[in-house]
Amino acid sequence: PRGVRQIRRNSKLELELSIIEYWEAESTRNPIEDVFNEWNDRKFELKKISAGTHLRNKQIFNKHFGDIKDVDISVTCAEYFADFLEEQIAIYSLTSKAFSNLKGLCKGMLKWARKKKYIEYTSEDVMALLDVSERAFKKVVREDEDEVYNEDEMSKIVNYVINNQDIRNLGVLFLFITGLRVGELVALKHSDFKNNTVQIRRTETKIPRDSGGAEYLIKEFPKTSAGLRTVIIPTEYQWLIDILSTGVPDDFVFVDDEGDRLTTNSIRKRLHLICEKNNIKPKSPHKIRKTYGSILLDNIIDKRFIMNQMGHSDISCTE
Repeated sequence: PRGVRQIRRNSKLELELSIIEYWEAESTRNPIEDVFNEWNDRKFELKKISAGTHLRNKQIFNKHFGDIKDVDISVTCAEYFADFLEEQIAIYSLTSKAFSNLKGLCKGMLKWARKKKYIEYTSEDVMALLDVSERAFKKVVREDEDEVYNEDEMSKIVNYVINNQDIRNLGVLFLFITGLRVGELVALKHSDFKNNTVQIRRTETKIPRDSGGAEYLIKEFPKTSAGLRTVIIPTEYQWLIDILSTGVPDDFVFVDDEGDRLTTNSIRKRLHLICEKNNIKPKSPHKIRKTYGSILLDNIIDKRFIMNQMGHSDISCTE
């Protein structure tokens, strides 16, 4: 039960040979957890994934693979992982998105295992065996009122921030008129403004600390390749551009009174406070982005323009 067994031999030599035999067998084992860590750490080392994705992969692995993490991957087969994935849907009542994340992790890990010759089957073999339909996934019902700000709510917020101007309130206003991701907003520098446009070149990333809490850093590239873009600002907000673009070119736009850069968390808290003061159900900054995209789609704006403004590579993502 403790994973220990006693070895008795007639001589020291026989005992040593038994120990050697045991460790030779043990050295050829490749526990699933070790394979996962090799793959995940290598991706992070090569900067193919961010620190946030590296951590999220660990969280997904710890949630789903606890019972099989010590299994030697070389004794598994495609059917083993196909059954495992299907079982996780039922055990955790997964949504289709949560299952997609788990499946993506599994595919990456198995590709690594195949590359390192730990297994002979491929990740494609596993996916081909999956017997999963949309009916199997947990359905999340989202009400429209929880997904976007309606016209009345948006009007109240915009009027409030214009009449109570400070750098955080202006940041909230800028989200409404550009549809930026909040991580892109807090990464803006004065030099990013060109006439009535703003160039999106970087974003904030959140890195958890081992001691607890998190550190908010700036990545010198946006969330996706499509996120690298130039966003047009409505001409009636030229006054806002004049305020935000004035300053030392390489300095961040959104800073506090001490000159420290504001984080995404700071903007979220301010939006929540604004909603409370205006008797509006609080919603996240991402709901402002959804509101912005909905307005463009409702007004039959050219889809290529919408994709560029939103930083999407496919209009179906926006829709």
